[in-house]
Amino acid sequence: MLRTQLKTLLGLTAFLFGCALLPAQKMEMHSSSPEAIALMEEALDNMGHDMQLFGENVDAAVEADPDMLIANFFAMSNPDEDKEAARPYVERMLAYDGPMSAGEKIFAEMATHFDEDDYNPMMTIPQLAEAHPEDARMYLLAGVAHMYSEQPAKAVPFLKKAIDMGPMLGAYNMLGYAYMTMGQMEDAGATFEAYVAAAPDHHNPYDSMGDYYMAMEDYAAAAEAFEKAVAINPDATYSAEKAKQAREKAK
Repeated sequence: MLRTQLKTLLGLTAFLFGCALLPAQKMEMHSSSPEAIALMEEALDNMGHDMQLFGENVDAAVEADPDMLIANFFAMSNPDEDKEAARPYVERMLAYDGPMSAGEKIFAEMATHFDEDDYNPMMTIPQLAEAHPEDARMYLLAGVAHMYSEQPAKAVPFLKKAIDMGPMLGAYNMLGYAYMTMGQMEDAGATFEAYVAAAPDHHNPYDSMGDYYMAMEDYAAAAEAFEKAVAINPDATYSAEKAKQAREKAK
């Protein structure tokens, strides 16, 4: 479900405007609330993997500290779809005058371009990896930006780096879809298998594996994968619908 996952991730991160273990040197986030920082740390650890938890943590971080720069960035709704809904978060970012890490400065700079029609934030996001070369999450974000720009070949090295450094569970997921987009199905299958092995008790790896099997026209295997996702998370209604479609095709 690459399109859905990218839309969800980029919608929540917006002015992309739209896990395990991470390196010690993560991008510093500033807030008057230790709770908000902890919530954003957990949110970033789940990017591209558990998007429901990601969104819940971002919302909770904004509630804990309405002035937190990074929380407001990730709380924005995609302005391409609803720019006015994003504006209050942008205004909070523009009003922020506290300390900023290198990455936070990049996020803050993007907010200043909010009303420019010709500004392409996708070209800015990869700078985060340059600003914080020891933070796997920044490589994941850079990879997602390239995927959103329909540049999977450029996304691959960033996503592989995130896996090597983290590993970031979301990077397995996005890397598998990058390979699928490029038609490298053997690499895609191996990546999704690694994703399942890394998070066997989570529903999303099985949903992604189901998408892979659908692309391979192995509909019985796809149905089993989607059904496994639903068994783990009964709220995964999108997986249930895809399982039904796969069963119909398998007849």
